[in-house]
Amino acid sequence: MLQKKKLCQGFLTEFLQYRTKETIMPLSVRIDNVMRDILSEFGFCGYTSLYKSLVRFESFKFLGIFASLGTVLEGMFGLTSYSVMILFVLILVELFVGIAAGVRRTKKFRARMLQRFGLKVFIYFLLLLVLNTFQLQYVGRPEYYMYASLHSFVVFYIIGVYMVSVLENTSFLLGGNKELDGLLRVFKVKLKKEASVMEDMGGGLDKKDGNGKQD
Repeated sequence: MLQKKKLCQGFLTEFLQYRTKETIMPLSVRIDNVMRDILSEFGFCGYTSLYKSLVRFESFKFLGIFASLGTVLEGMFGLTSYSVMILFVLILVELFVGIAAGVRRTKKFRARMLQRFGLKVFIYFLLLLVLNTFQLQYVGRPEYYMYASLHSFVVFYIIGVYMVSVLENTSFLLGGNKELDGLLRVFKVKLKKEASVMEDMGGGLDKKDGNGKQD
């Protein structure tokens, strides 16, 4: 009876300590922890991992120049509809090529391949939707051209991200194609190793398998 009473007291003490920690923990910290848990379910280690995957800092110079040139050309020749079509096509190509490369690397299909890919696409298009909303609010005003240019820049930046990713995954599937690898070097893109080439389609660290490399 005495042992049972001590055991209950021990459980009660641990519960009160846990509740105390939850109570004194700031709301911002709790929200941050929840967000990190959500990102981990999509294959990202945290905010930095997500940013690196979205922006691709290792290719930032090339992507910035590519997006700037695309924005200028789109403004000169009115290629808005074509650029959006190209973006959709590249996303579809990246989906299928990425899945193929991910399956070849891991020897099996994983749902996280689609989750990681889907989260990035969602964030990209949410950003474009916000910019387009601002753009429509300032029709006929100077701010309209600023948001229109920013929208075009982001579209071409995303096109560049997926273009490089498709080339990387295609080169991986072909076992290291010299022409594609040379093209990637011209773009000043840092070539990835086989273990981490699948950044978007299952290349993240898997909870069951610690051998993957995150971004």
